[in-house]
Amino acid sequence: MDIRNFKLPTPPISMAFAGLLGASIISPAYGANLVSVAELETWEKGMVHNFWCSVSTPSRYQVSSHGTALLEWIKPQGSFVREGEVLAKQHTFYLEREVKTLELELAAAKITQEYEQRELRRLKKLSMEVLSEFDLQEQENKFKLAELNVKQLQQKLEASRYQLAHFEHKAPVSGVIVEMHVEPGQSITQGQLMATIEPSEQRELKCQLPVDKYRAFSGVAGLMNATYRTKDNQSLHYLRGNHIANKEAQVINFILGYEANPGQDSLVGERVSVELSQHRAGLASIPYDALEITNNGYFVWYLRGDQTVDRQSVDVLFNVQDKAIVRTKLAPGNQVITTGKRGLTVGDKVKVEQSNSLMAQQNLEDGYES
Repeated sequence: MDIRNFKLPTPPISMAFAGLLGASIISPAYGANLVSVAELETWEKGMVHNFWCSVSTPSRYQVSSHGTALLEWIKPQGSFVREGEVLAKQHTFYLEREVKTLELELAAAKITQEYEQRELRRLKKLSMEVLSEFDLQEQENKFKLAELNVKQLQQKLEASRYQLAHFEHKAPVSGVIVEMHVEPGQSITQGQLMATIEPSEQRELKCQLPVDKYRAFSGVAGLMNATYRTKDNQSLHYLRGNHIANKEAQVINFILGYEANPGQDSLVGERVSVELSQHRAGLASIPYDALEITNNGYFVWYLRGDQTVDRQSVDVLFNVQDKAIVRTKLAPGNQVITTGKRGLTVGDKVKVEQSNSLMAQQNLEDGYES
């Protein structure tokens, strides 16, 4: 090919026009860069962090035997029981016989007590000439022993009747039988664990927070004073905990409680999204596009009163959708530059352009130059 006849290809009209328009944005006829701006706004919600928790129950209820007897039947694992509902029953024949025997022994003991009491009264009426001090003291001891025997039998009878009444085991709370420890036909001893119930209405949230976030929210004092809400706008409050359960994960475990009972729809183990917010003064929100990210940190370009620009460092705390929440020396109402930042230097004159096409054109320019 003859190199003298070689010509560069003509760029498409649209790209040539884009380059021309881009040049006008960077160096317009009036000598000022075109920029778009947004107002720096006060952030009223303070520090905000979203994290996941899991639904749990503060405690499970265990049902144990009140006496030694055969187990007649028990509801199977997974059964839902209401508070006060019978969930298991032990054989009562031997305990019923024991109760009857104690009733007879108590009746006989009362007769003996009454007899010893009458005898003591009779002896006290006799003259000391025919009755010795020893005989009177001996009768007083017989009466006291008879009285104590009655009290002892009364307590035994009370305990046996209590056992008999509780051989029908009733659910202490409404919930689900999640564990069974015995089987029908098994001989159960007093105190032996029979079943475990997971309450259906007592709910709390087990949560985790990275250690750095925990410190950012001022530790346990910050957790106690923070505001918590679930995704469906249920209010929560701090209950307890601020310990590291897993040293490798470096997360803080803590428990949140519901302000109002979430009911049976909340399942143990279910994940719940929670928003933690803590009041902090001096925070502001800016569009994420206003940030200039460098190796030395985050900066924003802002507009001064004479339409020149200046550069200010900011501390980025977190993001909320397309907004960055920052700590800055700039005051609310300051205009920060969102597009047109490229190539700016401190003191440059700019012209504010609110056109929606500016951002699209800037992106087109960036794409063409790359």
